[in-house]
Amino acid sequence: MPDSNPRSDDLTNWEPALGGCVPDSASSSHDIPERVRLLIEGQRFCVLSTQGQGRPYASLLAFGVSPDLRQLVFATPVTTRKYALLKTSPEAAVLIDSRSRAGELMAIEAVTALGAAAELSPESSSYDAAAELYLAKSPQLESFLRAPSCALFSLRVERYLYVARFQDVHEWAP
Repeated sequence: MPDSNPRSDDLTNWEPALGGCVPDSASSSHDIPERVRLLIEGQRFCVLSTQGQGRPYASLLAFGVSPDLRQLVFATPVTTRKYALLKTSPEAAVLIDSRSRAGELMAIEAVTALGAAAELSPESSSYDAAAELYLAKSPQLESFLRAPSCALFSLRVERYLYVARFQDVHEWAP
């Protein structure tokens, strides 16, 4: 059964080689939000993809997630390339995958969150809640997060691309 998401035709803009969503025979599209949730909640690290000066850039980082999966949060020192790139071009992608716990190649799952990232001001009302999300997964990073040279970002997720078995792709907008 093809993905019933009305925006799935937009997937060709993100995955042009696929020509759209490939149905996942092992699950229906209503299972995708739960599969995305389980994958995200089971991982502590992600890869952030940014762009600038006509070049892509990837960074490994710790992250947190809101209960509704609409927000991913991460921290970075203000002196980093990723900080500068996000301030210039906030559109970003975050890849979270299960390769660290998958016993075999075809068991690996991945999800890409697409959206725009914004720095949260420590004075804003949303900062403390976002910091709690971040520290819930990585409490040992509290001194890093609280350092004056560190910035906390929120990625507002517009959509997720969930991939299983290297070819079963589903799009989901939370």
